[in-house]
Amino acid sequence: FLSLVHPEDVGQYLIGAQELEQGRDSFPSFRIRRPDGRVRWLQNIGKVIRIGSGPGECLIGVIVDVTETREYESIIEAQREKMEASSKMSALGVMAGGLAHEINNPVAIIHGNAVLLQQMASRGGVDTLRMEQTAKVIANTAERISRITRSLLAFARDAEADPLRRVSLRSLVEDTLDFCRERFRRQGIDLVIDPIDPDLALDCRPVQISQVLLNLLNNAHDAVEGLDDRWASKIGRAHV
Repeated sequence: FLSLVHPEDVGQYLIGAQELEQGRDSFPSFRIRRPDGRVRWLQNIGKVIRIGSGPGECLIGVIVDVTETREYESIIEAQREKMEASSKMSALGVMAGGLAHEINNPVAIIHGNAVLLQQMASRGGVDTLRMEQTAKVIANTAERISRITRSLLAFARDAEADPLRRVSLRSLVEDTLDFCRERFRRQGIDLVIDPIDPDLALDCRPVQISQVLLNLLNNAHDAVEGLDDRWASKIGRAHV
């Protein structure tokens, strides 16, 4: 029988067989390759029976073909991944208007200050201090746009396989809020976030945490949108 076991599953099968001998009644499913080349998934369920007081023993049990179950599980997992991706894109779609404003406003600031620099240069006798201040505004504003686009690209991708890493909670919350501040503002909803200790950090997959926070913020927005007193306080707790 071992010769039928899929080469990649032989080690797993042998470990399972040893555990079966030690009293376990089943072990993870494994694959076999049939003589016609087809691959099937099997589940081994059994019990070792020792005969008398001698060394003799036998295995009583059943091997169940679970190929269809595994295929259904694969289909369900694929559908789940599609639904998650669709949910992410839906969240981004909801935030699209706000993101446009979040980017357009700093673009307008950059443009205005760039024009100011041109005017100063054309008049001659440039005020170096004022020029330095104007250039600093442009640089800071461009960095804000860059941060928004980086967060957007990170949010849109699949982070399931990302390693855990230590990140600042305040930075994580601020990056997430960049997606939705404008949406809350346009609806007249006060978004009140308590100060977050800059030293507070956590080990996580930042993209996944940001996705959860954004969903909570979307839910909070929708819950208070029709109320007279519209506000959401703290992350994940809305006045409902």
